[in-house]
Amino acid sequence: MTTEETSSPPRPLGVAIARYGLARAGLIAAVASAQVAARVPLLVALMVALVVAFPLSLLLLKRLRRELNDALAAHARRRRAQKAALRAQLSGEAGSAGQAQPEAHPGPERPGEHHPGRVGEDRDEVPTPDPTDHPPRR
Repeated sequence: MTTEETSSPPRPLGVAIARYGLARAGLIAAVASAQVAARVPLLVALMVALVVAFPLSLLLLKRLRRELNDALAAHARRRRAQKAALRAQLSGEAGSAGQAQPEAHPGPERPGEHHPGRVGEDRDEVPTPDPTDHPPRR
């Protein structure tokens, strides 16, 4: 890797996905068209091109794949930072100008202690529905 590659910011995720996807599609089209020119039926040529283009893309598209990986990693880092900032803001740690944020509901007294009726509020879990609320249809 050159210093230019390590210091340049990663491409936007959509651009990286589009470039890599178009390069893969172009590779498949090139392999299929070469087979069609050799009088292989189109459907057979496309099936073989899909299989042959995979290892070829590993060899020929290293730079585009690296750009895509860098863009994905940068997107994941930004997303983690946004989630952490949002969680801090929701928990009241990042109040604006020293104002106290109103608490939506009282939290558990100790970490790991959960109120049984609020399982879904603390984690990404959905509480089990009560079967008496909605009896099964007959």
